[in-house]
Amino acid sequence: MNKSLMNRNNFAKSAAILLLASAGMGAFFNAHAENTNRASAEPACQGDAVLFCENWEDGDWNGWRDVAEHPDRGGFTCATGDCLLPYPGYNNSRAVAIRLKKDAADGIFPRAPFNKSVGPNDTVYVRWRAYWSPGFHFNYQNTKHFYLLTNAADGYQGGNYRVGFFVQPPEWGGDPTVGVPYIHLYKRDIDTAPGSWQDKEYGEIRYRPNQPGTENFRITGGKWYEIEMRITPNPQGQSTGGRVQFWIDGKLMADHSDNVSVRKANEKDVFDGVWLSSYFGGGGQTNHPDQYVIYDDIIASKQRIGAASSAPAKPSSPTQLRADG
Repeated sequence: MNKSLMNRNNFAKSAAILLLASAGMGAFFNAHAENTNRASAEPACQGDAVLFCENWEDGDWNGWRDVAEHPDRGGFTCATGDCLLPYPGYNNSRAVAIRLKKDAADGIFPRAPFNKSVGPNDTVYVRWRAYWSPGFHFNYQNTKHFYLLTNAADGYQGGNYRVGFFVQPPEWGGDPTVGVPYIHLYKRDIDTAPGSWQDKEYGEIRYRPNQPGTENFRITGGKWYEIEMRITPNPQGQSTGGRVQFWIDGKLMADHSDNVSVRKANEKDVFDGVWLSSYFGGGGQTNHPDQYVIYDDIIASKQRIGAASSAPAKPSSPTQLRADG
């Protein structure tokens, strides 16, 4: 590990210890994660439709929990060096960087509940900004990144059901530093229409880009992306009837409504939180460099959020956390 990363990790350890001492452990487990000042946040954080807004300008994990809360997941506090908070983010604001150590299967799994209730059939939009480290290796099977999940405030694990935004190289065994984004569901968690293409899939359902001009789009490390995902659940009592979409940098990449199911017909739980998942695996290769992902400006809403209303200054690439040394 290079000196820059070691110094940054030492700073994170000291900051986490001071935070625990001053705020007490209970501050990390509030019913609601968000403590963003919406009055000073971006305009998209305001309005009655907004369910959640976290920009990390407060510089802490207030209310967030680790999904697994198990030692082999790296724990939750950044004192372990598995994450850095605050960290330079989009347009050099504050953000969080989650580290995936060399050849590790995963890092920490932070989850957070929304601050407003969600109806059983409500459409949810969630937008965030992401930066994969330069030369980031994506897994040939699945590289998890972001989830909308149910039971986010559950005392232990949460996330009985989830809809994920994943990235996967376009060719098995090909260049691992380029990836295709898609919405991911586990077949065991949903219903499928007999004879549909989903019904013929084994284990996993992937909703890939299907809009004109998106067939060659690739995600690579070393730049910021603004991602928005829309999940309309199949109505309770119905096996299908949902819709999934996602946009990248304001461009619609995928829009699927053909026999879409994001939950079982008899499922009572609602999608009420987010989960930052850094899992590398589920198959595919097991080796990768020391690498990281930065998350910033997460907003969930019952209405379309959209890309930034005006073009921001070009974000500078993070330099204080180096995973390539």
